[in-house]
Amino acid sequence: MEKRLRWLIRTALNTRSLRKNLPDGYTRLRSLIGFLQILSTGILKNLAILGGWGIGKTSLLRTFKHRAEHRNCAATIIELGESTDSFIALFETITRSLAKDATPMSGAAVKIREFLEGLSLSVNYGPVGISYSDKKKVNPDMFRFKEDLISISGTLDVPYLIMLDNAEQLLAIKGAIFELRNIFQMIQSADGIRCMLILSGKETLFADMRSASEPAVRFFWGIDLGPFSREETYEAITKPLTGTGIVFEDACMDRIFELTRGHPYFVQVFAYNLFSSKTGVRITVADLEQNFSRILAYLGKRLFESIYSRTSQNERKILQAFVLSHKDLLSNTEIAELSGVKSVNIYLKNLSGSPAPLLSRVERGKYSLFHPLFAEYLKNIRS
Repeated sequence: MEKRLRWLIRTALNTRSLRKNLPDGYTRLRSLIGFLQILSTGILKNLAILGGWGIGKTSLLRTFKHRAEHRNCAATIIELGESTDSFIALFETITRSLAKDATPMSGAAVKIREFLEGLSLSVNYGPVGISYSDKKKVNPDMFRFKEDLISISGTLDVPYLIMLDNAEQLLAIKGAIFELRNIFQMIQSADGIRCMLILSGKETLFADMRSASEPAVRFFWGIDLGPFSREETYEAITKPLTGTGIVFEDACMDRIFELTRGHPYFVQVFAYNLFSSKTGVRITVADLEQNFSRILAYLGKRLFESIYSRTSQNERKILQAFVLSHKDLLSNTEIAELSGVKSVNIYLKNLSGSPAPLLSRVERGKYSLFHPLFAEYLKNIRS
């Protein structure tokens, strides 16, 4: 582990861009802790964690926050949503969240807690009494926002991390990516200030950011999260069972990997359901086959039914085209013919571009369902 951390730190210091696949949760966390060690030395790096739905971005941020706090760092996670639609709302959310999460730091003196509590109550980067709807129309007090972040740093005298989850929401605020880059570049250049900005978003975030601000993309080190490998699927299943006496047979874990394609959420669902329904200390392929329909129904209720219900009638025709074709990959022309939907490209863009896309754009003009298990769900509701 120490060897890996030394390699990561050396890479981060000497390489302009890090786009490393970190498929396993434990490896991901160790790598982030390597960047945390860099932060503690005063060498500042900013990260963008990229990956598809359910790949583990938010869980990784939460675990990293917990580990950072145990290393005497302040940290906050902000899940951006549609209400974060203006500079003022963004800046106020960041400051309030950081002050709130830093207040209970162990060992913090009373005066530090009082400062943070007062800041979280008084922060305001727009005109007094401005309405929510008018916040989009007014320029924020960027100078005060910078000064507040500097004051937090000086008061805490420890490194702090600001983590923005669902970072694609920043693109809804014109110029937000560029201004955040400018603000944090200025703050991080000041003496004695140790802060890290971490974005977390879908795998296309860098491409989307590049169209808005090329300099902002270069400001972040990109970390791509991919699905588990076979070995990492084994580890994700077996590690939580340590000390329980329960064993998954290798053949069963192989089958889980094949069915889930290493997708962390689906691996977790299969392991949880098979563990819950166990009748002995060994879980076998036979157990998996016996419970497969029940696990698929579980996924249907917990996930597929919800996202499918939000689709339009034409979008459902497009999804069902894959069931009709019995093919994994279809061109937009084939989809139009099978579904009978006109202006099919508009619907394809919607289905492949949402935060939880139901279609994957494999290459130009060619699409697949986002996962084979979703295809099984579609077959079942059609029959």
